Amino acid sequence: MIKKSPSVSRIVISILLLTPRVYCAELSSIRELRLEPVDEQRERAVPIKVYHGQIDSPQPVILFSHGLGGSRENNKFLGHPWAAAGFVAVFIQHTGSDDEV
Repeated sequence: MIKKSPSVSRIVISILLLTPRVYCAELSSIRELRLEPVDEQRERAVPIKVYHGQIDSPQPVILFSHGLGGSRENNKFLGHPWAAAGFVAVFIQHTGSDDEV
């Protein structure tokens, strides 16, 4: 019988979900930035929330898309620790499938 090894995506997700426990001490230095760039073709704003720490060099980016009924304000428990770990965490809100559903 051949054993399947866990996929890379499962490993990465597991690591990222454990991140909050590791970086709690560094959360006070995290900044939150709210933006609303306009999609001119669709004539609507695209609400975005960015979590970041000290940015003095290029940082890896995590793009987070909420599920049905969510918003950019949800899941702060992920954004802060990811930023503390050195990522720029970008939370995009999807008008029409957000918390107004």
